[in-house]
Amino acid sequence: MSRLRTLLLLALLGSTGAAQAVNGWTGSFVITQLYISGAENFHVRVSGFPAISACTTGPTWAYINQSQSGSKEYIAALMIAYASGKPVNIYWQPDASGYCQIIEMIS
Repeated sequence: MSRLRTLLLLALLGSTGAAQAVNGWTGSFVITQLYISGAENFHVRVSGFPAISACTTGPTWAYINQSQSGSKEYIAALMIAYASGKPVNIYWQPDASGYCQIIEMIS
């Protein structure tokens, strides 16, 4: 029975690989630019990570909109990281228009 559980777990982990190719972590990088725009016009845009091919419209930047849950906390953490030159790691996913949307981050 233990072998069967192991095989099922491996199959489950293998099936999530495709999702990770579409969404994922940028890897640790230092923010090179913050662009602040209108509340729902890609409100805070973060640059500094290598191009992401899954984000076809804006492959070299990711954004967070003001209406996103926790946006104030993300924006504060992004500004502190940018000002201090501290590396961040951002989890992104492409939106319907092909831009990278920030979902989570580690600073």
